[in-house]
Amino acid sequence: EHVCGHKGYSYDAFRADVRYHAKNRGPDPDHYDLYSRRKHPNEEKYGLYSRDRVPFDIMDEIGYEDCDWVSTEASWDFWGTFRNWPFPVELHVPCREPIDFLLSQCNHKGEEFDCQNPDVEAEITKCSLKNDRFSLQLQSEFDFSLKCFDYSQFDEYTALMEGHLTQRRYKLEYAFRSNNMIAPRKKKEECLWNNPDLLKTVNSYLQRTSDYHE
Repeated sequence: EHVCGHKGYSYDAFRADVRYHAKNRGPDPDHYDLYSRRKHPNEEKYGLYSRDRVPFDIMDEIGYEDCDWVSTEASWDFWGTFRNWPFPVELHVPCREPIDFLLSQCNHKGEEFDCQNPDVEAEITKCSLKNDRFSLQLQSEFDFSLKCFDYSQFDEYTALMEGHLTQRRYKLEYAFRSNNMIAPRKKKEECLWNNPDLLKTVNSYLQRTSDYHE
């Protein structure tokens, strides 16, 4: 309980799983929540959202006073919301190997890293998503505890957090939601892994230009 975030709230979790289990059995409009079935007046801004993908300004409107764990992909300064919070704040950052993270973003955007292009920066840029979700200023500006966990051990992290968060009264088998709307990633076909010199160049660039990879 008391889990809040742009990818859903714990108070919605049971009914969301009911909808997704039904949706996996067939594309019936009734399997979608009312929010995503209605055409929003500001379709350009809110058209891709639902009760399981909550707009940031709606999150702010709901508030965080009843949240024990908050997830967001907003800019790092979002956490200033909790600058004067009456309880201790601990930030958990999922840390990923730079090259793997970049190529994951390529796949998410439907792009392919071209190892033959001499403009390496252009190849990196076309794949990169927002680079403002993490900043070392989180340590210098806010009195927060900052911890990193290995992204590849997310199941272990989830199990750890289960011991700290209140369990929901009603539970249903989790219905998987894919974040990748393009195609499954084919890591063995990614040229960068077979080009050690280029891999070193890209890795150096990422570490030099991003607090997240520093």
